[in-house]
Amino acid sequence: MRARLDISYDGSCFQGFQHQKHTEKTVMNFFLKALKHLNIYENPIGCGRTDAKVHALNQTLHLDIPLFWKDLIRLKNALNLYLHPYVHVNSIKEVSNDFHACFNAYKRHYRYIVWHGKYMPQLANYFVQSPSFDHSKINSALGIFIGKHNFKLFKKSGSFTKHNERTIYEAKCYKKGDLSIFTFKANGFLRAQVRLMVGASLAYANGNLSLNQIEEQLRCKKSHFHKPAPPQGLYFVRGFYPLCTHTPSTKVASILP
Repeated sequence: MRARLDISYDGSCFQGFQHQKHTEKTVMNFFLKALKHLNIYENPIGCGRTDAKVHALNQTLHLDIPLFWKDLIRLKNALNLYLHPYVHVNSIKEVSNDFHACFNAYKRHYRYIVWHGKYMPQLANYFVQSPSFDHSKINSALGIFIGKHNFKLFKKSGSFTKHNERTIYEAKCYKKGDLSIFTFKANGFLRAQVRLMVGASLAYANGNLSLNQIEEQLRCKKSHFHKPAPPQGLYFVRGFYPLCTHTPSTKVASILP
C-alpha cells in the first residue's frame, strides 16, 4: 500500500534532508530509523531536498508500507513517538500506487523569514535577525526573477542538475509585525537558489548591488553575487499536487514562538 506523508521538521538539528556520504545526521536517516522500529524497510521519496539548517512545514513523502500498518492513524502516532521532538508527521493518507512525491509536484513553495525586533538568541536557529529594510526595493529586485529563466548563476557551486531552467510564479516580500516574509513559488528550485535570490535582493536594498547587475547575472552574462542568505530563515512550506485539495495549515503564525 502506498501512503502519502506530510512531515515537518526542525532543520537546525540536521545537516540536510537527503542521504549524505559524510554524515548520518540527516532528516532521511532519522526517519528511516523510526521506520525500522516499526518493521518498515522501504525508503521514502520526498518532494524536494532541503540543505543543512533549513526547516520544513509540510515536506511530502511517499512510502510503500506493509499491509499490517493499514491503520494509518495508529502508524502516524507510532512514528511520532520515535520522531519527536525534531520531526513530526502532520498527516498520513493512502494514495494510488502511481503517486510520486517528487515527480507529481507541479509547484513548490518556500518562505524566508527575517526578524527585525530586539535580538533574541532563542530565535537564532529559526529566523535571520536583521535591521529593517526598504520593502519596495526588495520587491523591485524580486520581480526580476519572476518568469522562466536559466538560474545557472543562482545555484550553489558543486550542485549538478540536468538543466538550470526554472519558472518562478511568485516572488515577493511583505511585512508582518516585526517580521519580513519572503515567499517564492516555482515549478522547482536549484540548490540554494532561494537563498541566493534573497541575498541578492537584500544586497540591492543595502546598496551593494544594482538591478542591472542582478539582471546581468540572471542572463548568465556575469556573476556579481554569490553569497546565499543564511539557511536558518528558510522554510519549505509545501508542494502542490494535481487533484489534491487537503493540505495541513501552513500559516506563518504556526512557526512563531
